[in-house]
Amino acid sequence: MITGTLPIVAIIGVATFLAFWLDYSIPSLSKVGASLLALIFGAIISNLGLVPASSPVYDAIAGPVTMLAIAWLLLAVNLSDLKLAGPKMVAAFGIAVFGTALGAFFGAFLFAGALGEDTRRLAGTLTGMGRKYPRSPLAHYPRSHPRT
Repeated sequence: MITGTLPIVAIIGVATFLAFWLDYSIPSLSKVGASLLALIFGAIISNLGLVPASSPVYDAIAGPVTMLAIAWLLLAVNLSDLKLAGPKMVAAFGIAVFGTALGAFFGAFLFAGALGEDTRRLAGTLTGMGRKYPRSPLAHYPRSHPRT
């Protein structure tokens, strides 16, 4: 099992490069997409026991690297393209956002007894609100929680 930081970063980099290269060079795999290919490669590498289940590298990728990537992608957004998308697509997105939030609230209250006091945290995490808005009613982290 590979446990060093640099080798794990190298393995992730090679798997990501391979996923993008296969996506670009093989037309049938381009329908699958580089993201799904990278996830498949990661699952294979992990299930073969080549990398550990937890590592500080994963925390760095899940935290600041992902946030930086999202910010970088948002800088490339051209809001005038929303005119091209049309009001129907924007309305569909709004309905999807509202439905996700409503489903999270409804699920949190419906399953509150089954999941205990972590129900709101789980609902917030599954809708993506747990990290962004740690004081939201869905996440409801105590002040001593390390993410706050």
